[in-house]
Amino acid sequence: MKNNFVTLAELNYAHAHYLKKELQREKINAFIDFCVSDRNWVKLQVQEERVKDSISELFKIADRLGQNPLKDISQSNYEDTPLILVPVRLDDHSFELGKHAITFAKRISAEIKFLHVYFESNEAYGAAAYKDFQRTVHVQEELKAKEKMRSFSESITNYADSVKFPLASIHFALSGGDVIDQISKVANICSAKIILLGPEDRSAKDYSPDVVRKTVLKSDIPVLSLPLKEIEPGSSINKVVYFAEDVNKMMTYQNAIETIFSKSVSSTLLHSNNIKAEDLPEFNSDINLEVIAADTLDMDIIEYLKKTGTTLLVFDNPKTSLIAHLFGNDFFKRLMKQEQFPVLYLK
Repeated sequence: MKNNFVTLAELNYAHAHYLKKELQREKINAFIDFCVSDRNWVKLQVQEERVKDSISELFKIADRLGQNPLKDISQSNYEDTPLILVPVRLDDHSFELGKHAITFAKRISAEIKFLHVYFESNEAYGAAAYKDFQRTVHVQEELKAKEKMRSFSESITNYADSVKFPLASIHFALSGGDVIDQISKVANICSAKIILLGPEDRSAKDYSPDVVRKTVLKSDIPVLSLPLKEIEPGSSINKVVYFAEDVNKMMTYQNAIETIFSKSVSSTLLHSNNIKAEDLPEFNSDINLEVIAADTLDMDIIEYLKKTGTTLLVFDNPKTSLIAHLFGNDFFKRLMKQEQFPVLYLK
């Protein structure tokens, strides 16, 4: 019984998110399932053993609001808090990634939504065959995913409680479909501010290649990729290297880095030779900043990053051809597969 999930209602995302937070405040783990035909509607679900508690809590919400909480709720009740979207495979890396997400969320007073995509399409199937296949395995895959998410959510909420992170700010969501499409779709529906990705596990049975690269190229919001083997939650980011196309945005980027990571950051700005020295803006004298024309580097870029003790890479526009122009077409792929440096891809 405890592993079964019950749908309380199908609602628009903002409405479901509000109710989910209210249930989380009472330590009732609720889940959002994005597998509804209308892209703006989702399923609000709880474990079967908590249905009675959930209904009791909904009655309390009704008394407080003076209306049925499963009907329309005034948007004035919704909280406009920054949201970090964290796709998880629910494998060995996921809990470590979750700890990092909680650390970052505390620093910027954000909420976290952990998303697991439990069914990935395979383009090898024709349209008709794919539909038959999906109908056959969908329910089984969904049940397995929900059981893994239940276990993951318990571990994460216990950790969050131990570091005094508000449980109402942690959310768990499930979605079915192609991994990259679903990450992009959910990020859009949730109005996420940043996507946090862990390393790709190439040994996994269901390994999907190039998730980081495809997410970066398809997403319209920043993506932070973390090599979990190399850093611990809360570890110091003290050496940042920027690959900048628009150097005039440097101060904005630096302020963002200081907010998220550390106030004492040493930075290097790598720019193209196409940018003349006289075109560079005047940077704040408080910033420890070195400016280098990337074309003049006399060593492999990865070796340069290792040699300088880099702890974070920042790209200001990864969809352009500047990176390939400066360092060759192979560098971007190498960068996204490396497991030594956290990389922040800005938009």
